[in-house]
Amino acid sequence: MQPTPPQKGRFECPLPTLQAWTVPLAEGLGRELSRSATIGSGPINAVPPSAGTYILEMRLEKRVTIAVGQLGRFTFARGWYLYVGSARGSGGLRGRIAHHLRDVRRPHWHIDYLRRAISIERIFFSPTRRNYECSWTHRLANLTSATYPVGRFGSSDCRCLSHLLYLGPRVAADQGFGDLIRS
Repeated sequence: MQPTPPQKGRFECPLPTLQAWTVPLAEGLGRELSRSATIGSGPINAVPPSAGTYILEMRLEKRVTIAVGQLGRFTFARGWYLYVGSARGSGGLRGRIAHHLRDVRRPHWHIDYLRRAISIERIFFSPTRRNYECSWTHRLANLTSATYPVGRFGSSDCRCLSHLLYLGPRVAADQGFGDLIRS
């Protein structure tokens, strides 16, 4: 499937305060963070257990082909990705983000399949009752040169083309996606 350019347009919505959490996944720290996220102590405590919306900023080191559940088999290019999700259930943001940081044994969501090959670099989140998943995805797509690499990825419960964005092979390390959403 060819990456789909986002639809251009204005997606206005009141935006809540967005907090950034840099995930310290430097060499050797990944396992430690995954373990602490699993037991609910350590760095994951920076994330509140309330409902909210989040963005995973991820980096894929090399091109990979992955079967994504019922969606099918897709080739993901090396580079930077954003995944926008929401946490409404038990455990809220803390539970959902802890899930994304753990090793994936049995994939449940589309992102779980990609998580086996990709690393999370930063997480942006906002504790809020309102679901901003769709509006944040549209806004990020409009304000960056992102494409939708896989149609319906993470968006099977809405009308969005996808909740996964591909930014390309190079992105400035200090790119403030939180600032893009608020602007």
